[in-house]
Amino acid sequence: AGSALATEMALSLNNKPQKGSVGGLTLVVFGAGLQAEMHIKCIQHVANISKLVIVNRSIGRAERLKEMLLSEQQHNTDPKTQTPIT
Repeated sequence: AGSALATEMALSLNNKPQKGSVGGLTLVVFGAGLQAEMHIKCIQHVANISKLVIVNRSIGRAERLKEMLLSEQQHNTDPKTQTPIT
């Protein structure tokens, strides 16, 4: 929740659209554990995320987080938290 609040405050300070920007923001998360998962889920509620990048030492764990998020997204009907995950 603290990361989401900090993100929301930072975005409100810089609410001017960036030149050449299309859609939402890119969220880069370092790690693929529970803390990364919770950061992603919380920040989705305060920012328009158009792309998610997961950086992790092991590709397997990053892939598992990606698959879990994709699975949850298929059952999600809230457009506010519909982040394209690639």
